[in-house]
Amino acid sequence: RQGFQEYRQHPPFVSRPQGRHKPPDHPSRPFILAQILWGPGQRPALPPPPRKSPLQHPHNLPILPQNQSEPKMTAADKAFVEAQRLIAEAARTGATALDFNSRETRALTKLPEEISTLTALTRLDLSNTRVADVTPLSTLTALTTLYLSNTQVADVTPLSPLTALTTLDLGRSQVADVTPLSTLTALTYLDLSNTPTLDLRSLRSLSQLLDNPEFDGLHFTNTAATRANPRIAEIAEIEDPATRARTLFEYLETWQLPEE
Repeated sequence: RQGFQEYRQHPPFVSRPQGRHKPPDHPSRPFILAQILWGPGQRPALPPPPRKSPLQHPHNLPILPQNQSEPKMTAADKAFVEAQRLIAEAARTGATALDFNSRETRALTKLPEEISTLTALTRLDLSNTRVADVTPLSTLTALTTLYLSNTQVADVTPLSPLTALTTLDLGRSQVADVTPLSTLTALTYLDLSNTPTLDLRSLRSLSQLLDNPEFDGLHFTNTAATRANPRIAEIAEIEDPATRARTLFEYLETWQLPEE
């Protein structure tokens, strides 16, 4: 046992190096071989190592820079996707009403083209969205109620075929020309308040606003017309909707556009 302990402490034929190991002074075998093949003092011209892209994966797999990632979806993009989902659900269930006036879709700037296939819709609410182009709605001839208040809509020409409309809310929109609305003779409620509308003469064909007004009938307070003409502003304050519409239409028979 004592001999074994001595063997472990001082193994034979093992010299422990003192300090850092130093390379030998004699030339290495590869160096000697190079002198034989190329002559003394000569070194072979080796090809340069292949250059690697700073973005090259160690296993030659493509990688993205740290500051580059997939583009994030904007609020409008998310709203568009949600609108597509709602439209698909309405098409599947045959729904007659569709509402985009919600937190998930208020950032919507463009209507999905698929909405033009929902020909069974009778009620559509786009209030408080950022929609400007309503062209896809031109095929929804079954619509009776359409809310476009507080939107970016300026051109209402696509609404001309929607002759079944009885309620149309354009308040706080960008509509200035209401001439295309002259075909909507079934309207019993029309809100043009807070719009840049100046010429109201084309509305005289909407006889239901006289004979059968609903809610507030024809509403046109704080429009360009009321700001430009004190008499129209007075008419806009008449409480009875039928009397208000009749008085306005009578006044517009002799009214002329103000010269710029």
